[in-house]
Amino acid sequence: MKHWLQWKIQLARLRHRLRTKPRCLRWILAFVLPVLLTLTLLSVFGPQRCSCLISGNQAIYANLPILMNRDPVKIHVIDVGQGDSTLIEFQDQRILIDCGPPECSLTLKRYLQDLGIHSLDLLILTHPHDDHLGGARMVLDNFEVKQVMLPHDLAGNDLLADIRQHLEDCRIPVIHPHRGMKLEQADWSMTCLHPLLKSYENPNNYSSVWLMQYQNIRCLFLADLEKDEFSQIPDIRIDFLRAGHHGSATSCTPILLKKLNPLVIGISCGVNNPFGHPSPEVLAMIREQNLSSFRTDLQGTKVLSSDGIFLRWVH
Repeated sequence: MKHWLQWKIQLARLRHRLRTKPRCLRWILAFVLPVLLTLTLLSVFGPQRCSCLISGNQAIYANLPILMNRDPVKIHVIDVGQGDSTLIEFQDQRILIDCGPPECSLTLKRYLQDLGIHSLDLLILTHPHDDHLGGARMVLDNFEVKQVMLPHDLAGNDLLADIRQHLEDCRIPVIHPHRGMKLEQADWSMTCLHPLLKSYENPNNYSSVWLMQYQNIRCLFLADLEKDEFSQIPDIRIDFLRAGHHGSATSCTPILLKKLNPLVIGISCGVNNPFGHPSPEVLAMIREQNLSSFRTDLQGTKVLSSDGIFLRWVH
């Protein structure tokens, strides 16, 4: 109470001094103080963290302790309804895997802009389904995208054909990912585990599956890969599993969970979606193996970070 009274007295004195100063000095203080505060925040936190602080975005505020830490790796499991979109940041590199369905384009746009992102080093569109491709044109129209990875087969998807034509018109480099392809920077890497350069009967199996590793931390991003292609996944322990096909029973098995033994599983799906995702069968598998998980339909966007030793997120 004593300290509170002292603060009130000091504030009253400051107000009195400002009233007795010339008007021009008061105007100067009114403009200079906010500028000095902004410069101080920028010097302490950097532009991206400052953007997070002033964004007003509830998805960002919910993950602020993770976004404000100095871990070099950040993984954003973005809530795009019944779809998929994941942003991976390593130091100054930004990779977006999928863009969610068309109806969530504005949500994705606002989230990326509120993070202070204006460009992407790589956009990966994993396979020819609209719930992963729908926001791609919005991303290409509003952000500088340096390179794009597309499936090697359109599988009759009109939206993917339109995106490919747009990329050709804009002369944006296009790569077709395949098993064995690797992206590396220092002690960070992303390795493509799937697909092979062949035709698949099920469009989900064109999914490009990525294993990200930073020092001792491994993260696996399954896209919509079906379980009949799980032989392509190595028998290694991982820390974070981006669950396949929104938690569908066709993209998860007890054997897969047992061999991967993830620290945490992220499931992306829409509220009350008509497909019943995530499958009760998959949720039972997760419970039976005592694994931690989160769902975007219940908890919204989740951001994880790592220093190469620990994996952190807001529980």
